[in-house]
Amino acid sequence: MELTEKSRIQTILDNAWQMIRETDIRWLPVDPFLLAERLGVRIIPARRIAKSEHFDPRSVDRERGAVLLVHREKKRFTIVLDDGPHPEELLRWTVLRELGHIRLGHADAPEEGGNLRKRSPIHVREAERFAAEVLAPLPLLRAADTTRREAIRFMCEIPDPVAEEREQALKGYDETCRVAEEWMRRQFAEYLKPVAHCASPDGHYGLLGTIKRNPEGRPMNQKHAYVETDEKGRFLFCPRCGNRNFSEDAKYCKMCGIYLFNECTNQSRFDEQIGSDGWCGRINPGDARYCEHCGAETILTQLGLLKPWQEVMIPKKEVATSRVPDPMEENDGKPIEISKDEIPF
Repeated sequence: MELTEKSRIQTILDNAWQMIRETDIRWLPVDPFLLAERLGVRIIPARRIAKSEHFDPRSVDRERGAVLLVHREKKRFTIVLDDGPHPEELLRWTVLRELGHIRLGHADAPEEGGNLRKRSPIHVREAERFAAEVLAPLPLLRAADTTRREAIRFMCEIPDPVAEEREQALKGYDETCRVAEEWMRRQFAEYLKPVAHCASPDGHYGLLGTIKRNPEGRPMNQKHAYVETDEKGRFLFCPRCGNRNFSEDAKYCKMCGIYLFNECTNQSRFDEQIGSDGWCGRINPGDARYCEHCGAETILTQLGLLKPWQEVMIPKKEVATSRVPDPMEENDGKPIEISKDEIPF
């Protein structure tokens, strides 16, 4: 029995790690919505589905948070998300869990005339273990020296119970994980690389030092296409460490010290190289690589937090935070019809 359980867990780990390799995941947190898109899995909010005699969107279990639909003939999968208000980390966890059911073969389309297998408690436990391993891989957590629940939750953006499970699972770190850690270190090399923060002499832009991304103020740079801002131009989240908790009048990130506005670096009227006539220091949009007013670099550019403009001139479906895709945007605003061949798992 013990061997069977061990073998089952190893199969889950192998599938999770293989997905990380196949989809070329190289950074945390993992975006399950983008992952689903790469795998050809549709995600639809329940409110966008037209009620029919074979599927009522109100039947989505609120506790489970989603229903997985399997198309008998096309072998296509659709995740229908519950409309209730859920924390973002729970939404991401729910989507990855459903992807786990698909990956582990729990919801394979039945042969013609056959019935889809029912979701069992064992299926759920396996899918949850799979989701945890993709969102917070044990070998990567060990490589990043992130072993405490709070740090794991922050770095991977997962629900607290999942982070607690990861903390406990790290205590059973074995040889299989150590082998996987070798290739994960290579694949996540950029993520694991400590980065030196740029700072002006007065520390205006941030903290000097070699630091990593975790709650102790050791963030890790992730390059963005743009950084979302509010109406005053302040970042909605810290582009360097990911912190989202700011007080109403905050000007600096409390975790890593970065200035929360994309200010022009031509910012000191007393700098002899700039001169009082050339001084600017204005606030720019979150996608500005260079100041719109004087052409100097912005803070985001100087800190290396924005992707090169050449990479973002072609519109991409990329946002800094996950959102539930809205298929109605591509369906002329009409409710989505669910085929009678799409059966719930």
